[in-house]
Amino acid sequence: MVIELHDVDIHLDKIEEFFNKFSLNLVHVHANNYAPISADGDLPLVLELTFSKYSNNSTECKLPHNLDMPNNKNCSEYEILVNGP
Repeated sequence: MVIELHDVDIHLDKIEEFFNKFSLNLVHVHANNYAPISADGDLPLVLELTFSKYSNNSTECKLPHNLDMPNNKNCSEYEILVNGP
């Protein structure tokens, strides 16, 4: 399943609650660089998330992935720092 979330900063609690209700594993995160970063500079406001039931947990946390492409080709990709596995 692939889903794009908007206004992530406003809806973070609802997003987390929604995803905790199903059994798919988060396998990829990409920040849409057409949208800004939150005012505190910590969170992209639009995220593209990929989930799968066929996944292995990995500790690789370098985002963006080398296969990602920026949504806005005139701007740099946002880097996401992941804490923990």
